Amino acid sequence: MRAAVVLVVIAAASVVAAAPSDEFAKGRQYFKAKDYGSAQPILNDLVHPKAQLASSDDLVECYIMLGTSRVENGDRDGAKGEFAAALQLQPDKVLVVNGYYSERAVRVFDETRRKTTTAARPTRPARQLSRPT
Repeated sequence: MRAAVVLVVIAAASVVAAAPSDEFAKGRQYFKAKDYGSAQPILNDLVHPKAQLASSDDLVECYIMLGTSRVENGDRDGAKGEFAAALQLQPDKVLVVNGYYSERAVRVFDETRRKTTTAARPTRPARQLSRPT
C-alpha cells in the first residue's frame, strides 16, 4: 500500500515538474496532428497568465499555434488576441495556407495583422484646404 502511494506521488511530481520546453514540444505535436482540442490547453498554459518560454521565436510560434487552435475550436475572438500577441513580438510575421495553417486561420491572422498595423500608424492632423477667394 505504501509503495503505491509513493508511486502516485512520484507520478504526480513528474507531471508538475515538466519543463516548458517539453510541454511546448507536446503542444506542437498535438498541433501538427491537427488535434487542436489537446493542443490548446497545453499551449495556453505556456503563455497565460505569464509566458514561460525563453525564446521569442518559440513565443511567437506558440501564440500562432494557440491562435490557430482557437480558430479551429471556434474561438475567433480569442484567436485574434493570440495573433496580436505574436505580432507584437514579430510585426512582420506572415502566415500562409499550408499543412499547418488553414485558410480560415490565415484569414483571421491577416485580419488581425491589418487592424494591428492600422492601429500602430501615427495619425496625422487633418490638413485644411484654403478656399479660393
